[in-house]
Amino acid sequence: MNRLISKKAYSEYFEFVKSGQKTFDLRAADFEVEPGDTLELVEIDKQRNLTGRALRRKVGVVSHTKQLEGWYDSQIVADKGYVIMSLLEEDK
Repeated sequence: MNRLISKKAYSEYFEFVKSGQKTFDLRAADFEVEPGDTLELVEIDKQRNLTGRALRRKVGVVSHTKQLEGWYDSQIVADKGYVIMSLLEEDK
């Protein structure tokens, strides 16, 4: 079963994903994600207000930093790690 995962993204990063320049996402691993899931990015401005724009990308490769050496430099990383996701074509 594929999930829809909604996450906020600052305008600068939102634009990079929208234009295709940014094809991955790095997040604290506080949620479940698998290849085939859909990542919905909801744009926020610098004051963390919603702008009303959103986009969706299909999740490709998923890596968890808890399984990689050298990523244990903060409490977040020590507790949960990060998840790195490749972002594929727009999911409509």
